[in-house]
Amino acid sequence: MDKFEEEATHLRSNLEEWIGLFELPFKAFSDAGCNGLLQIFIEGIDRSNATFADHIHCLEITVPKDVIKAMCIAAAHLSARQIAIKEGDEFSSRFLIKAAEEIGFCRGAAFGVIHEDGVSRQAQSIRGKTGGNKRAEKTAGLKAWAISESSNMVRGNATERARKLMKKVPIELANSSNDPERIIREAINKKLKKNV
Repeated sequence: MDKFEEEATHLRSNLEEWIGLFELPFKAFSDAGCNGLLQIFIEGIDRSNATFADHIHCLEITVPKDVIKAMCIAAAHLSARQIAIKEGDEFSSRFLIKAAEEIGFCRGAAFGVIHEDGVSRQAQSIRGKTGGNKRAEKTAGLKAWAISESSNMVRGNATERARKLMKKVPIELANSSNDPERIIREAINKKLKKNV
């Protein structure tokens, strides 16, 4: 057994161990991976939008979809390598390299080195939007007050107006932000730019 074959056996046994959690045969992952490669390379579908692993992901939703996609594509590459060897393809090792790449992604995700892009980005986006909305709600009253008060002022830029308004801002509005002067200045500046 040559080194490539040893590595292929090692990668396949690792992958089969993970696939065993889904109680599906290796072929189910390999077939899904082949469909995935068709979707990605032939149909030009972005990997993050490809649906080839959705039916497997439904069985175990706690495993990130990107990891399941990587498992499917790794299985497809390992299966393609075996076919290439039978057909005498001297470049069959390229399938092994691709399989190792996908399995490496799975290992990184399993041990927390790699985070699933879609899930972590989406979670960060949701947290960011939620935090932004909460901050905006807290300062909305201060902004509205600042805009209405500054509309009576005829002179001064946003910074000068904000400093003047800081002297008479109601305490409950001032407490809505750690830096009420900045909030007032930005609200006035935005309003002044709109009027130009």
